[in-house]
Amino acid sequence: MDINGVLFDILVVLVAAKVAAEIADRIGLPAVVGEIVAGVLIGPSVLRLVEPNDVLATLAELGVILLLLDVGMEMDLADLGKVGRAAIGVATVGVIVPFGAGIGGSLALGLDLQEAVFLGAALTATSVGITARVFGDLRALATVEARTVLGAAVADDVMGLLILTVVTRVVTEGSVSVLGVVQLTVLAVGFLVVATILGLRFAPPLFRMVARRSRSNGTLVAMALAFTLALSEVAHLVQLAPIIGAFVAGLALARTGPSERIRRELAPIGHLFIPVFFLQIGIDADIGEFAKPEALGLAAVLLVIAVVGKLVASAGLFGSPGDRLLVGIGMVPRGEVGLIFATLGLREGVFGDDVYASLLIVVLVTTLATPPALRWRLNKLRAGSDEGDGGSLIGAVEAARRAGTESLSDHDLAKMREVAPGVRKLDAATQQALLGLVVAGNERSWRMLTVTGVLDRALPELAEVFDDAGHESFADPLVAFRWPRVQRLREEGTIDPVLLLAALALDATGNTDHDAVGVALATGERLGLPAADLAALGSLVGDTELLAGGARRPDGLGEEPVQTLAAHLGSAERVDRLARLTIAGGELDEWECERIEALAGLVGEVLAAEETEGTASVLDLERRRADALGLLGSPSEAESLRLVHEAPRAYLLRNDAATVARHATRRAQPVGRSEVRVFVDPVDAADRTRPTDATGAADGSDAGGQEWRVEFVARDRLGLLAREARALSEFRADVLDATVVTWPGGRALSSFRVRSSAAPDGNALAARMRELLILPLAAAPTDELELAFDDHGSPWHTRCTARGPNRLGVLAAVTTAFAVAGASVHSATISGDSDRVNDVFELTNSRGAKLDERVKRRIVSALRDGSVRAARGPRVRATR
Repeated sequence: MDINGVLFDILVVLVAAKVAAEIADRIGLPAVVGEIVAGVLIGPSVLRLVEPNDVLATLAELGVILLLLDVGMEMDLADLGKVGRAAIGVATVGVIVPFGAGIGGSLALGLDLQEAVFLGAALTATSVGITARVFGDLRALATVEARTVLGAAVADDVMGLLILTVVTRVVTEGSVSVLGVVQLTVLAVGFLVVATILGLRFAPPLFRMVARRSRSNGTLVAMALAFTLALSEVAHLVQLAPIIGAFVAGLALARTGPSERIRRELAPIGHLFIPVFFLQIGIDADIGEFAKPEALGLAAVLLVIAVVGKLVASAGLFGSPGDRLLVGIGMVPRGEVGLIFATLGLREGVFGDDVYASLLIVVLVTTLATPPALRWRLNKLRAGSDEGDGGSLIGAVEAARRAGTESLSDHDLAKMREVAPGVRKLDAATQQALLGLVVAGNERSWRMLTVTGVLDRALPELAEVFDDAGHESFADPLVAFRWPRVQRLREEGTIDPVLLLAALALDATGNTDHDAVGVALATGERLGLPAADLAALGSLVGDTELLAGGARRPDGLGEEPVQTLAAHLGSAERVDRLARLTIAGGELDEWECERIEALAGLVGEVLAAEETEGTASVLDLERRRADALGLLGSPSEAESLRLVHEAPRAYLLRNDAATVARHATRRAQPVGRSEVRVFVDPVDAADRTRPTDATGAADGSDAGGQEWRVEFVARDRLGLLAREARALSEFRADVLDATVVTWPGGRALSSFRVRSSAAPDGNALAARMRELLILPLAAAPTDELELAFDDHGSPWHTRCTARGPNRLGVLAAVTTAFAVAGASVHSATISGDSDRVNDVFELTNSRGAKLDERVKRRIVSALRDGSVRAARGPRVRATR
């Protein structure tokens, strides 16, 4: 076969499989139905995109092997043992009745004996994979009925495959002896017993050694897959279907030490290949045969036999616990083994496309009809149970707690099933029991609550998250209940329910689209947390990246960021909780953990020092404000005094009292909308208490200085900082650092420390600024600068770091890109050396919120492609 054709077939199959699964999930159908229908659509029957071929058949076989490996890894042998007698009874009746009725019905419709025997055999086996998936979707895997059905499905698969082997011998060789049948039965049963015993004995130490000694990535999962294929091949050698070997391999691998890692690493392989098996069913189908009267008539008869034959199989319970009708419905779906029969019959020429089409109709209808029938029966059973105000619910929670360490009795499972449908209002005892699970329950406890549907009734928001997270892994049923943050906090002895619930919400929603804050608050409210604890919970989850982002800042341990975090967090308890939650998240280097601890310690010290004041305000801020007011002195300077009182917190933290007083004095003077004032001072005189009001060099200054403080006073508007930076670059002034501040009413002041060979001409700068204010914003394109955005380093702003070669006009280019994208600059820290710049800006959008991804992309694009924007635009505050 042409390699390009093979690659195209694989492309079409993979895309079709995932699209079909997504559509089926959204309309409430099992994914397997969508995949089979997709196979019909892309196959020869409809679109003819893919033809049956050996490559796809091989991939499909690998997919069904992975599916049965998954089922085996989910099985608990102890649980299967408890329902062993009932499962064997159900399986025996469920094989004999459909087999005999299938032969009789087929003969009555005029088919020959070989066709009748094949069809009867094809109706014997319940689909293990489909049944497990349907019970899982309905959160009923832990019920005694589900365990009975799954055990019976495995048993009738083995029985069915024995029948298949005998029937195939009859077809291919013309006859088979009684001794041959006995020999085949002994081989099959012997393989199951011996392979299971040896696998459980030798697989655990073997894979512990592989996990311990392997160094190459993928070695463990490769060996697990090889082990599975080896057992599949042995099963084939003893004339069983390879999928039985895969099932036994799953039972053995589930008991190995690194089983969780094997499940996790197998998941991507399963996502690729398992759907191919179900698509192959549809690809092989000739849909034209579906409409033929003879195919439809045969399908109707076979469907009745298939359904009734499995419903009466529940008679095999023989007094064992469980609802007979639920067990019977659970046995109805056909799948893997039945399709093996059908495919083999078509390949050997036992029957034609019309009979094959009839079997496919039976598979599709039984698979499609089973989920709603099971849902109906389960709801009816639950509706008839105890509907008190929480008695059965607390019993279910206690049973789930025990499930974390022991196998549950049938009585416990009955308690869990008896919880009435619908979301329940929790009483205090049940709330405390569930909080106890948050503090001490393990993943098995939470999975038991989920698969039995109890969590849907108690904590529906959390149940929805677990359901979505569980869909992400085909081979790891506990993946949604493994919470690294929670585990690390428990290991250090944490019993704080607020902190653990915050960790649970973050862990559970980590790989989903759910809002962690919303889930945490909804769950906390249902658990009866007091209002103060609910507020603390929401803040913890919302601020989870705050300390890590602050610690990564080069100046993160400085006065300003520490004081800012102290003002935001407000209490030492909240700081401690947030630090522990952040470090428990993992994926941090050692230096990051040390910085987070150091930052939390500094913030805690600030808050502890303020505790005597009974307020979360930062004392140093008020002290600095008072010092600036003292420097202003005269009450006649009322406007300057007001500006100091209204100065933003971050600005006060960043500047000393003398600078604040100077800025207030300069900004207090009235400025018209088109007017700009410029003050120029030598750097060594820029911090004097009562600065000189000048539009050129300060009176008496030494014009030979190389560094200057240039300060602009103007009405705030979009792109003001960009225009100021452009004016300075045009006058060949190299910006060394900058401070930007605005006050209520649109009053803005920008202070630049620049290097220039001569004192900048304040009059000329002011005149140029008046011209720029009526000109469009413009900057030449540049691809030399790298922009990095950080949404976690500040509670209020997005931090943007610009790095690249130090060129004249760099600041103008970056700030113009901000203005073009509609981003407001709240502060700027200009740093670097003669070769490179490392400038940091704190930004928000026009509504004062952190930047979204769209605005970030616009900034990057404006910088790369050049920036042009009209002079007029909405007023945007530059600092707050």
